[in-house]
Order: sequence, then C-alpha cells, then structure tokens
Amino acid sequence: SIFNVEISEEKIYKGSWSFNKKFHGYGVLYEFNYEKNKDSKTEGIFNEGVLNGLGRIFLSNEEMIIGDFNFNKLNGSGEYCRNDGSIYKGSFFEGLPQGNGMELFKNEAKFTGFYLAGKKKHGKFLWKNGHFYQGDFYNDLFHGYGLYKWGNERTYEGNWKEGKMDGKGKLVLIDGSYYDGEFVEGKKCGKGLYVWNKEKYYDGEWKNDKQNGYGVYYKNGNR
Repeated sequence: SIFNVEISEEKIYKGSWSFNKKFHGYGVLYEFNYEKNKDSKTEGIFNEGVLNGLGRIFLSNEEMIIGDFNFNKLNGSGEYCRNDGSIYKGSFFEGLPQGNGMELFKNEAKFTGFYLAGKKKHGKFLWKNGHFYQGDFYNDLFHGYGLYKWGNERTYEGNWKEGKMDGKGKLVLIDGSYYDGEFVEGKKCGKGLYVWNKEKYYDGEWKNDKQNGYGVYYKNGNR
C-alpha cells in the first residue's frame, strides 16, 4: 500500500511498506535536522528500510547523488553533483568514487581516469586553455610518473612528488632547449644536462635552478 506517514519530527516517508513495517519498494523519504540546518530528500527503491537499487538523494546544500545504491551507499555507476559546480560521473564503491570515472569542473577543466577510495589514482587532467597532465596521482596531487604540457610553451615528463616536479625528468622549452636531469620541489637540483643548442650545453651539478658544483660547460667549441 501507499501511505503518507510522518515518522517523527525529523522524518516523513511516502511510499510502499513491508509487512515488517519498514520502507519497502518505491518511496520518498524526507529528513530534517534543525540543529545543523541540513535537510535531505531520498527517492528510490527501498528494501526493508534501506535504499537498495536505483535512487536519488537531494541535500539542502544543493548537492545531488544519483545511481545504484546498496545499503544506503552508492555501489556501481552513479553521479555526484557538488555545490561547487563540479560533477563526478562513474563508478562508486561504498559511497566513494572507485574505478573508472570522470569529473567536470566549474572552470571547464576535466579529469578522466581511475579512482581509488575517492581519490584520483591515474588519468588525464585537461584545462580549458589546453594545458594537460597525464599520469599518476596521490591524494589528488600529481605524484609518481607523469607528463605535463603547458600548451606549446613547454613540456615536462618524469617524476612528481606532491604536485611538483621531483626526481628524474626532462623539461623541454618552446625554443627546443631542454633540461634532462634531477629535480627537487620543482627546481633543477642534483645532476643534469641543459642543452641550449648543438653548440652550447652544460652537464653537471645544480641547486635551486642554478648551475652549482662540478660541471662541464661547452660553447662554440670551447670547453
């Protein structure tokens, strides 16, 4: 049967019931939290009091969650529309993005890739201006091995740590010059080769983006 029943001051449910007097079948559940000023509307298929199957949750902060639910959590394909304007579409596990998915952001940036426990693990981040990063992530930061391209201006391919170039990598500039060597926190540091052209290069030690320590400098036949 279909009822419109006020469960308490904090809940109103309209929908089908089981013989055990629990939400069962299609229904709509309204929940009110006056202390925290957080309300929600849950619509979908219930099974003995919990959301199991296709459903939608509307939150008072203008966020929406839609997809396949299992015991009130998204499991399978779904969509999460956040109040910051971003949208995640893809696979969920225990309510968190996990597996293949895509995020669209308010500034028109886009990420496509693989998620683990709600965090980006590997994929491609593309910005509106054409810049992109493709590679590994940790805690949603560039971390591991990856390629970053600043349009036609420059390209870096190599190791990253917490969002910065760190480790071995190669940075190529628009004029064809390049640095192939070690980085620390986004700066040339350690051993590396910088080639301006076939007549000019430096191969040696670096610190804070500057030649520092032992090295070989070659220019126009002079060493």
